[in-house]
Amino acid sequence: MDTLRQDLKFGFRTLLKNKGFTIVAVVTLALAIGANTAIFTIVNAVLLRPMPVSDPQSLVILGDPNHVHGRSAGTPRVEVFSYLLYAGLSDVPEVFSSAYAAGDIRRLTVATESNDPGKPARGRFVTGKYFSTLGVTPAIGRFFGDAEADMNNPTPVAVISHNYWLRQFAGDPSVVGRTVRMSNYPVTIIGVAREGFDGEISAESQDVWIPMSMQPQLVSGTDWTKDPRISWLQVMARLKPGVSREQAAAAVNVKFRQMLKGDYAAKLSKQDLDDIPKENIRVESGLRGFSASRSALMRPMVLLMIIVGLVLVMACTNISNMLLARSSSRTREIALRVAIGAKPWRVIRQLITESVLLAFIGGLAGLAVAQWGTRLLLRWVTQRFSSIAIDTAPDGYVLAFAAALCLITGLLFGLVPALRASKIELTQILGQTNRVSAAHGSRGVFTVGNLLIAAQFAVSMLVITAAGLLVRSLYNLQDVDLGYPRERLIVMKTDPMVVGYDQDRLKQMAKDLPQAIKLIPGVEQAAVSENGLFSGTESGTSMDAEGFAANGDADRQAAFDNIGAGYFKTIGARFLLGRDFDERDNEGKTPVTIVNESFANFYFRNRNPIGHKITVPADDGTKRVFEIVGVVKDVRDHSVRDKVERRFYLPMAVNNISPISILNFEIRTVGDPSAVTDAVRQRMKEIAPGLPVVGVQTIDELASREVFKESMLARLSGMFGVLALVLAAVGLYGLMSYMVVQRTKEIGIRLALGAQRSQILGGIVKRAMILAMTGVAIGVPIALLSGHAMKTVLYEVGAGDPLSLIGSMLILASVAVMASLLPAMNAIRVDPADVLRYE
Repeated sequence: MDTLRQDLKFGFRTLLKNKGFTIVAVVTLALAIGANTAIFTIVNAVLLRPMPVSDPQSLVILGDPNHVHGRSAGTPRVEVFSYLLYAGLSDVPEVFSSAYAAGDIRRLTVATESNDPGKPARGRFVTGKYFSTLGVTPAIGRFFGDAEADMNNPTPVAVISHNYWLRQFAGDPSVVGRTVRMSNYPVTIIGVAREGFDGEISAESQDVWIPMSMQPQLVSGTDWTKDPRISWLQVMARLKPGVSREQAAAAVNVKFRQMLKGDYAAKLSKQDLDDIPKENIRVESGLRGFSASRSALMRPMVLLMIIVGLVLVMACTNISNMLLARSSSRTREIALRVAIGAKPWRVIRQLITESVLLAFIGGLAGLAVAQWGTRLLLRWVTQRFSSIAIDTAPDGYVLAFAAALCLITGLLFGLVPALRASKIELTQILGQTNRVSAAHGSRGVFTVGNLLIAAQFAVSMLVITAAGLLVRSLYNLQDVDLGYPRERLIVMKTDPMVVGYDQDRLKQMAKDLPQAIKLIPGVEQAAVSENGLFSGTESGTSMDAEGFAANGDADRQAAFDNIGAGYFKTIGARFLLGRDFDERDNEGKTPVTIVNESFANFYFRNRNPIGHKITVPADDGTKRVFEIVGVVKDVRDHSVRDKVERRFYLPMAVNNISPISILNFEIRTVGDPSAVTDAVRQRMKEIAPGLPVVGVQTIDELASREVFKESMLARLSGMFGVLALVLAAVGLYGLMSYMVVQRTKEIGIRLALGAQRSQILGGIVKRAMILAMTGVAIGVPIALLSGHAMKTVLYEVGAGDPLSLIGSMLILASVAVMASLLPAMNAIRVDPADVLRYE
């Protein structure tokens, strides 16, 4: 320990003595380690961090851990659950000690004063065993249990989170027992959750938990707990000691098969029983909780970790080269230490200690860079995932990652220079000047320093090409033809479920509001749809097309949408065959449908679909037959990237609207859409008072949200590509500058013998270009391989995209020229007389 303390003291003195070198190295390391730590902070929070609950290893999730905030009305689902399905599956006492279900409260408002209109809050309906299953304790007050959550005797109580308590009630302990209005319903707060527990959804922060029994009171006119066709709950259970996840999955699926033959099945139609998914219900680890963003962010985060890891490798090679150059100035010092008895391993340990010390100093600076980088990254992430809430303060995992990164980095860039420096000949202390070692300063091509520079350019080629591919992919996605003009088209979303509209009132509003909006100055057309454009909701069903023989259930699946009059005219979709809906269709005497191009091509191939029939199952188990009256060109209404789904459209006036739907009003304006937004909102209040407007956005804004991953990847990879270029340029500049200093005598003699300055200049630049192009040549096949590995995140861009590859080569060649020009210019300024005089 004393020896280590001595090495650290000596290392500190050495670094302070060489301030220029230390500052450059620390800044380089801070940027590289900070970038890696910033990305890891998000990866940790979203993908790795266990839930802050008791024994999270024994928790399991029933269904899909990534299917959060989803809601379905129709055929029962097995990735999310209805309350009745949860009630049956949670009662498996041989494998579960307890279980709970939880579901979102849409647009919850909390009013703390009598004249307070209420502020938005994030809330969850939960069953009575929610807190006990998770094993969390209250900070103050108590939690509710089965008694308050009794479906036959609902109790208006709530528990709030610690963050919400501090934010909304300033940490006042008297909040327990206080009655507030939640969505205009009086509810008593009975407890505050402990600090650090914000719910079971990773990287999201909940404000309020309310008993499931209160759902019919807080969501007017609906009772989802009695409807087996409304799937909206996430389910988690705690395994009994000694029970494995595989045993639990087997028991749950046995129970599920029994339910499909018992009382639960009696509540479903024959069509539901035919269509209910036949696959087994998943039982997944609950260690990290549910996540709405995990599946979407997994691939881009892993890719970014690889890219920033490569940038760190470049930083290490840069500093390694700097240390190699610096070691020549320490030749006499190291040789003297060997002469007085120091063993080679002792010299190596001292030099590696200095390297690791330097890495940790850079790492401390990198934590500050990471905090800034994490906030920047979060701003981009929350553009798409608005509910995401990540604590950017470094936790134990982040600090351990940063510490390990510093240690590995210090060893990585310090080992080669330390090994080189330890191979000292004692004759070097006998009056000789500090000449550069043969390994680093010779004019040979295959020196350590030259190889490190070539390696930097190889990595730069990889990083910049990857960035180029991602940017090109983003450009292609942003330029995708949606099948309708984007300009002057906005979508207004409303949530009629919150105010409890029945079918008659829904249909009347869907008819009246577009007509009223069209009368607003500046509005050209308006229409309504159930799923609309990029709404995040989808409807699908099994169906049969006349004259088509299905090869399996997948062939019978198609998406559908309920639309109002003038929908296709409003969005600008083009008819290929047939006609649009008109007034005669609203009478419902002859049920009709319009299909998209993909639907027509799949089911009718070379036949004309007009006049043919499709058969769709109804909720009551009967069959409904629709006549095709039109074929519309495919439009991208749900995804910019994915293949257009087979879709048919039904007139909203004669078809029921889903009770959980968010209605979408499409509005085509004459001029700037923002000029009519306020007027549209005002007309909404007049026609449908109390109906909440969820949002008003242009199609460009909605489409941009769909390419969020690609946009984030392109931005960050471009940023890291620039950083890689800077590191490559600095490394090459340092090597060329050092080479010029070491060859000052030679250059002076050559000039004295008549060599042209342009020859000297060209020789230095040529040497730099050889190093750079050697690295590029090595990097090209690696970049091609990485392009193939990235194909799942690219769109209409091949791994060998010539624009990306040639552009990267030209950029690196330009960097090599610019990085070598300044040292070359310094070389040709040498005065031969001065050089010969000193020699």
